[in-house]
Amino acid sequence: MNLLIWQIQIHGCIHNYTLKTDDLKKVEKADIFIQNGLEIENFMDKIVSSFSKLKVINSNEELENSIKDDNEINGHTWTSIDNNIKQVENIKNKLKEANPENSDMYEKNANDYIQKLDNLKHKYQTELADLNGKKVVSLNESFAYLQRDLGLDSIEVHTDHEESTMSAEMLARIIEDMKKENIQIIIIDKNDNEKNAQNLANETGAKIYKLDSCLSGNMDKDAYLIAMTENLNVLKQMIEK
Repeated sequence: MNLLIWQIQIHGCIHNYTLKTDDLKKVEKADIFIQNGLEIENFMDKIVSSFSKLKVINSNEELENSIKDDNEINGHTWTSIDNNIKQVENIKNKLKEANPENSDMYEKNANDYIQKLDNLKHKYQTELADLNGKKVVSLNESFAYLQRDLGLDSIEVHTDHEESTMSAEMLARIIEDMKKENIQIIIIDKNDNEKNAQNLANETGAKIYKLDSCLSGNMDKDAYLIAMTENLNVLKQMIEK
């Protein structure tokens, strides 16, 4: 048996995404649906109720190092390369169970990809070691796992990334903290609205660094590796700041 694989490309914020008719047609034809598994895909209830025979793979099954904020799990686990490796392993194992006749192929493909991830992880560890303990303000919770891996001392501010909703009171408090702690680095997603970050930068002299959360982009098989390599180059610029 050969599994039929479809990709759903999401435009905009995944948290508020509503499945389109074309998406449902793809799911209807699929044998397996691979999900993040930590409640990022708010549309999963509709998929499960509509396609009861569809096998769902939770790519974050048995993840042991999740980050919680007010008892809500941060689902952006893939920004940690270690976590992404765990996700690849989970997907591989479940595909082997569902389609044992192609086990060797899944094993080989996963091992080849994990080797690339391991190589990238080594670059992060060796080239970004000096970021450990560096103070930053992060305006996007997607990078919490990456920041933890790097040992960044982060003030994380939850905002509406597509709009500028930070109150004047919050803005003043963050500016005060940044000046007190001499924080010169502001992290946002490359697709975020820049207004909040620019206001902070204008008042503190800090520099804005745009990272790729891998929440959107092309569907190339190496898209994650390319995005995380670009992030590596941006993060290296912070060392001099």
